[in-house]
Amino acid sequence: MSEADGLRLAALVCSRLCHDLVGPAGAVANGLELMTDPAMAAEALKLTQTTSAQLNRRLAFYRRAYGTGDQLTWDEAYEIAAGLLQGGRHELDWRGTAPQGGAAANRLALNMLLCAMDATPMGARLNVTSDELPRIAAEGQVRHVAALRTALTDPLADVRETSPRDVQPFLTARLARAAGWGLVLESQDDEHLVLALQA
Repeated sequence: MSEADGLRLAALVCSRLCHDLVGPAGAVANGLELMTDPAMAAEALKLTQTTSAQLNRRLAFYRRAYGTGDQLTWDEAYEIAAGLLQGGRHELDWRGTAPQGGAAANRLALNMLLCAMDATPMGARLNVTSDELPRIAAEGQVRHVAALRTALTDPLADVRETSPRDVQPFLTARLARAAGWGLVLESQDDEHLVLALQA
């Protein structure tokens, strides 16, 4: 990967983070502004509490998925994944024991979860399992897989024409490659998708 490609990838991930965090951050700001109106204070407080909790859950997830994640356990990965999905369109079924590969595999499971969510924007049931390595099966309307297929075909594919919306599979495939694994799409149709790590 060239220096320019690495910088482009970093910029895309930063843009994605900003996009995903600006909604709840803006809602907190709106709630605080509404609190100046006594008639709206109670409703504004509820809005602020709800959205600030959502913002904190997203930050906790991204800190572990995109940060170093050196001490991330399988159980902690489940807790922050469940927090991210709380109140959203996706349901989580997280099973299995800690995979081989320790924190690196657990961190990849979080990134794989984002890939599965991106591929099922209308919502899905996400079944996360682990024998030796993490595997995610999504049951829902599969609508957005072009970037995923490109990234899995070539983890080091040029990202100059990639958008922040499509960056996650490229990041995940490169993280898997750097850890000595492969990211594969075991199966996919209009209503199912199975994403797995392979040694």
